[in-house]
This record gives sequence, C-alpha cells and structure tokens, in this order.
Amino acid sequence: MAFVGKGCFEGYGEWFWLRDTDADDEPVVIHWTHRTMYDKPREGYIYADQGKAAGWTSLNKSFEEGLFIYFKVCIVDLNDHTLSWCGALEWVAT
Repeated sequence: MAFVGKGCFEGYGEWFWLRDTDADDEPVVIHWTHRTMYDKPREGYIYADQGKAAGWTSLNKSFEEGLFIYFKVCIVDLNDHTLSWCGALEWVAT
C-alpha cells in the first residue's frame, strides 16, 4: 500500500499536523501515545476526513516536558474507528 498521509509533531507549542495525501476517500488519523514515568500512558487520535484537497489539519496538545511522543499515521474506518494500515512509528521529544 502506498503512503496515504503525512503527520508530524512540533515540540515547540506542542502541535500535531496531519495531511491526507491520497485522493482515495479513505480518512487518515494520527494515533499518538505519551507516557510519563509513573502514570498510565495517554493516547489519542487526530482525524483528517475531508480528503486530499483539504490540506493540513492541526491540533494543539499539552504534554509533560522532557519525555517522548510516539505517533503513527494510519488509515481509519470512521464507522468503527479501526485502523487498517499504519505507517512507521515515529517519536519526538516534548
């Protein structure tokens, strides 16, 4: 399967950016995880479901400093929120 989306995390300001790069009418999502040393991991999803022509979407988050954000870009089924294909897992310091 071809790469269907692009995602990144900007540590300064703690912004996620997501873009659908394939005109296949399949929504894309960033699945992110942040783990502190003592707490359960926080995780969430950022959706882009308006198609390739919509361009970049962004979401601002707040995380504990000095740790890591792990994320991957995936195709998502919006009916049941299952991930059917994911790119490589990436990580960035907060």
